[in-house]
Amino acid sequence: MIYLKDEIGIFIGGIGGQGAILAGNIIGRIVVEYRGLYATMEAAYTSQTMGGPSKAEVKISKRPIIYPFLERIDYLIALHMWPLKSKRVINMLNEESIVIYNKDVLPKEPEIASVKEKIGIPMTSIANDVGNPRAVNMVALGFLIRYIGDFVSLEDVEKVLRETFSEKIVESNVKALKAGYDYKLRVP
Repeated sequence: MIYLKDEIGIFIGGIGGQGAILAGNIIGRIVVEYRGLYATMEAAYTSQTMGGPSKAEVKISKRPIIYPFLERIDYLIALHMWPLKSKRVINMLNEESIVIYNKDVLPKEPEIASVKEKIGIPMTSIANDVGNPRAVNMVALGFLIRYIGDFVSLEDVEKVLRETFSEKIVESNVKALKAGYDYKLRVP
């Protein structure tokens, strides 16, 4: 677990329908409402309902945020392969960045130099296994909590999900969240 520096940047990139923006909103809401921290989020998506690029750039800080846009990425969550091919995204990574990518859409480790860690997780497969193929974002968020767990907990996310979604939808999202959190990396 890594403790919050003065400021961290989280980039969640996917395609429409994968919930990148929802995941960013959940993180931002938790750190502001439950932890008393500061957060900004820049979101972007195409006019397509599903399939076009979407992203959430979340900045979290212990102090008021003067410049709301990401200048560096501490955690890159790639639900789809496009963030790993974006020159702008790659240029914001550094030797302390952790890249968590969907191994189902990018089976080979991305060729990115100078990052602390690259972690491939079969996010789509895990979401399918729990019966909710649209919960790739929850799988990724569950895994991310292992790294940002000092200021966002599994219980926090579950609480927000229960406040946000209907009973019909919430259980499969919570299952996906917990499956991502419990995912064990296979070390060769």
